Amino acid sequence: MNKLPVKQTYILLVAIFGIVALSIYSTYAIFTLESSTGNIVTIRTPENLEISASSFEYKQIDIPKNSYITTDVDIYNNYDYEICYSIWYKALSNNIKIYENTSDNLTTSGMIAPVTGTRVKLLIINDNDTAAKVNIGLASAKNEETCTLNISSDKSQITMAINAKSLTGTLAKDTNPANIEQGYLTYKDNTNEINLSDEKTYYVATEFTYQDELFTLKEPKKLELKDLTNYNNYYLCENEDKCEFLYHITELGDKTITKYDILLGYLGGENGLRKVNNDYYYYGDNPNNFIYYNCTNELDTKTCELWRIVGFHYDDKTNKYVTKIVRNDYLDTHLFDDSKNVWPNSSISKYLNEEYKLKQSMHEENIFREENITSLDTNLNSIPLLETENKAYVTLLNVSDYLYASSCQKTKINEYDTTCLKNNWLNKNKTEWTMTTKYELPTTDPETNEEIIPDNNTVYAIGNEIKETNIDEKLNIRPVIYLKSRTLLTNGNGTLDNPYVIR
Repeated sequence: MNKLPVKQTYILLVAIFGIVALSIYSTYAIFTLESSTGNIVTIRTPENLEISASSFEYKQIDIPKNSYITTDVDIYNNYDYEICYSIWYKALSNNIKIYENTSDNLTTSGMIAPVTGTRVKLLIINDNDTAAKVNIGLASAKNEETCTLNISSDKSQITMAINAKSLTGTLAKDTNPANIEQGYLTYKDNTNEINLSDEKTYYVATEFTYQDELFTLKEPKKLELKDLTNYNNYYLCENEDKCEFLYHITELGDKTITKYDILLGYLGGENGLRKVNNDYYYYGDNPNNFIYYNCTNELDTKTCELWRIVGFHYDDKTNKYVTKIVRNDYLDTHLFDDSKNVWPNSSISKYLNEEYKLKQSMHEENIFREENITSLDTNLNSIPLLETENKAYVTLLNVSDYLYASSCQKTKINEYDTTCLKNNWLNKNKTEWTMTTKYELPTTDPETNEEIIPDNNTVYAIGNEIKETNIDEKLNIRPVIYLKSRTLLTNGNGTLDNPYVIR
């Protein structure tokens, strides 16, 4: 048998090795939607997707329910000419969002010089209650002055970039306290109407001073309701020329202030985030925990409401942290109920979960603590919890939320005096409902042996004091929700001027 020349032998061995290698690798080969491709998409690590220059290569990625993943896409140009490229995706379920995860300019489409490469970081969010699949692929072509990329109509290009990180993972790490000087907050452009009364007198001025949590009007004018009409753009106090809340009127209606800024003072001192058992709570007069939520358009913060982060709570069922937030402003006053103090069946619960509509989702259901306090002498760390089958997702604050927001750290509820409750960012100097009930079990009369059924008609209210309140009273309410554990922080530093922005 004649031997092959060395060069031919080498070529033949390379070809055989290539065929064997391809057959071994075929288990992992990725095929396109249209046809198979010779340029294999390979995975270097579970989170890194490497795609060589080809028009049709793709990789299918699994995303667990209500979660997100990040994936690096490495694109290489092995040719001696420039190529144009675009990363495309096809979501195989609804409620899938895909962004480039960067603070720089969008690079999911562009040009690559000869024999070079680029890396693109992707963020894929699955807002479904079931796992989902996404195809990520690359379209590329030689740059011949103009680029024509073969992207079919059932695929989409990635056209948005955000710099996103875990909300809870990022914020819960920062538990170092900060000192904030005494001052006041200005909440702008409120539109919840304030009713004015003929029985009150009003003081207005164009300037004010602030000291010791009090606003004092300079050269005030004393007015009755009928005289207020012409005093837009004035600062207003009720009944005297000093007040804890100062209204800056921007629009007056008939016996109402329809648009206004509200100025609220705070004491200052130590503020921050502290850990209690497995949870984290913001505490102090004015921690940096402002957050935009309930947006009509999540891309435009002007359409959002101002909420605040209560803390981060560990969910034993999912072994993840969820973020608890409360709306900064009150809704209309409501009675708790007209019969019993059972939260799931209460008038407020029905209102919040049936009539009050959230415009933005990202909330979890049935992850909350429904507390029961039999006495204000109860130890704060041992408040009993009521078991409930409630599936509601909008609730109210609990008494423990309120007390942990104080800069004081006491053991029992009744140890929180007025000073402690004032050093508390949740205290708005008005009384509001919680969903913490005073629920007592039936007892037996020792003399008659008859069963005594307690009334169970009180719920705890919070404000400058913690007190039992009859369920048929009308008090302020603020909705509370838990954000999904997958919620991402994309902007902001938590201050009033720059609240956190989430996706």
